[in-house]
Amino acid sequence: MGALIEQPAFQSYLSGRDNLVVVGGYTGGVDPSHILAEIRQFCTRIDIVRSGQLIATGGVDELLRSSSRWEVEVANPEQVCQLLSQVPILRSVGVEQGLVIIHAPTMRGRDLIHYLAQNNIWPESVRRSEQDLEHIFLRLTDKEAGL
Repeated sequence: MGALIEQPAFQSYLSGRDNLVVVGGYTGGVDPSHILAEIRQFCTRIDIVRSGQLIATGGVDELLRSSSRWEVEVANPEQVCQLLSQVPILRSVGVEQGLVIIHAPTMRGRDLIHYLAQNNIWPESVRRSEQDLEHIFLRLTDKEAGL
């Protein structure tokens, strides 16, 4: 079941339904980023469709975790990046603005810190960050659109 949702009716629509919410582009005065922020409060699963094709599906928490990354502050980011690039469970490793950025949604922080310590690397900070649903949606739909 889907519906065209007007901004003022959005809250009442969500509170009265537990089936499906369809969010389109910037139409009907509805800002999808505003809706995506609110969807997290009401939905447990999300499907992302582009041009009639399902491009992502899963639990909201699962999709958020899959976009998470580790940000590691170290004195020698390039050296740490080279070391970590040899770890097979990491999706990708790079350096952004002096931080080592690690895409490894299943890696636990304590395992990362332990691995670094075993290699005599002592980070100033290790932080996990997640994208919100808006950024996940935009990244996936931009990628699919070839942008």
